[in-house]
Amino acid sequence: MRFERELPHGAAFTLRELDPSLERIALGRGQGAVEIRACGDHRLLATLPAATNLAAHNARWSADGRFLAVKRDYDADGLRADVEVWEVSNARRVALRRDVPA
Repeated sequence: MRFERELPHGAAFTLRELDPSLERIALGRGQGAVEIRACGDHRLLATLPAATNLAAHNARWSADGRFLAVKRDYDADGLRADVEVWEVSNARRVALRRDVPA
C-alpha cells in the first residue's frame, strides 16, 4: 500500500466510515445530513438527510456497499439511539428505528 491522498478528517466530522470497496466515504457533521463522497476526488455522490435531530456518530456499510446504517445517539453514552438504514445509490431511507437500546 502507498499513500495517495488524504481523506476528509478533523473535528468538524462526527462520522467517517469507508465503504467495503474503499471507493466512497460517509461523512457526518453532528445533527446534519450524512454525505457520501468519492474517495478519489471528494465529489459528492449522495446526501442522506437526517431523519431526526440527533447527532450521527456511527455508521456501518452492508458487505456489498448497497446500504448504510447510521446510528444517531440520544446522549453522549450512546446507549439509546435512532437508527436509519439507507439505500445509498438513490439516497432512499428504507428503515428508521427510534429509541433503540445499544
